[in-house]
Parts: sequence; C-alpha cells; structure tokens
Amino acid sequence: MATRAQLATRVRQFLGTAEDDPQFEDTILNPILQDAYWAILEDIKKLNPGYLQTVVTLVPDSATSRTYTFAMQVPPLTDFAGWLDVQWSDQDGAALREVRYDELPFADADTFALSGQDETAVVTIPSAATPGTDLRLVYAAWPALWTTGTDSPDLIPVRYHDVVALEALYAFGLGGEQRIPPELYTRWQDRRSQLLESVAQRGVQPSTMRVVR
Repeated sequence: MATRAQLATRVRQFLGTAEDDPQFEDTILNPILQDAYWAILEDIKKLNPGYLQTVVTLVPDSATSRTYTFAMQVPPLTDFAGWLDVQWSDQDGAALREVRYDELPFADADTFALSGQDETAVVTIPSAATPGTDLRLVYAAWPALWTTGTDSPDLIPVRYHDVVALEALYAFGLGGEQRIPPELYTRWQDRRSQLLESVAQRGVQPSTMRVVR
C-alpha cells in the first residue's frame, strides 16, 4: 500500500527531480496529491455510487423535530458525499424520495429535502411526516483528509495507487513552463481508465439503472 510520502517520491520520479527541489517540496506536492485522490474518488462515485457507501441512523434534532442536522449527529456526520437511500427507521422501513426544499409544504409524508453543503447538510421531512422518527441513511462517504505522510489512498485498490501519482502530474504545469511528456500522459490515461473500469463493474452481469417514477 502506497503512503502519501511514497506517492510524493513517485511524483518526483515522474518529474525527473529530487526531494530537495524547492519547486516540488512536500508543502507543494501534498495538497496536489490530496486533490488528485479526491478527483479520482469523485469519478468513482459517479460511476459506481455504492462503491463508497456507508450506513448510519439519523436521529432528529429533538423528539418533536422534523430536521436531521448532520453536524448534530453522534458522532457528527462530516464525510457525506451524496445519499443513496433514505428509509424510515431501518432497512425494513419505507423508502423516502427527495424533493426540493420549496416543495416540502405540499409533499407527502414519505419525502425529504436536503439542504446545505456536504459538511453541514440538513435533512428535513415535511409537515405530513411524523416528527421525532429516526431515519436510515445509506450514503457515499468521503475519506478523511490526509494529515501525515503515512496516510494512503486506501479507498481504491492497492494495485491502482500509482494512478494517484499519475493524476498529480499536472504539477508539470506549475508556473506554465513545462508540459507533461506524451508517454506519461498516455500512461496516466491508460491506468486511469483501467481503474475506473475496474470499479464501475466488478462482475459479469450487466449494470442496471433504477428508474424512479
């Protein structure tokens, strides 16, 4: 498994430079590697939303509340990247469908609205729904922010960790003085495609799409 420090070394190898190069020191490469990892995960999320899924129980803000503030959950829900399923109480509960926030006053009980940015999102159910009821939320989760050199891109298969280093090669363009060599560009495209194809479909059965009416 590649660590952030090892990925930074790999990027410098691609760049043809050394660790003491002030243009590509850790303070420059670390946020580039973080952005590269998140960019890959964003595409994975679009291709296969369930790949990053986790399940939590959302507790209402109070016994009489119809709002579920992510920041008030225990522990706070701060890694939200998009909902996959929302149900009453547990996995046997009826599914809820999303409506716009302005539609809530006219919506039926089995609906919800999502507002706010990902880190501070709030789920609100309509006045037709029973307040104080738990919700089961299945959602795609972002990984924690990297903070040390030993952190790794562990949400993608180990055999594709090189893709993070290749994704970070836009560092060639810093300052507008050089471009990525065509051989590395082709390698990045090939390996990225292999990774996305691998996570998009992990079996022989054709993918299906659910249509909500």
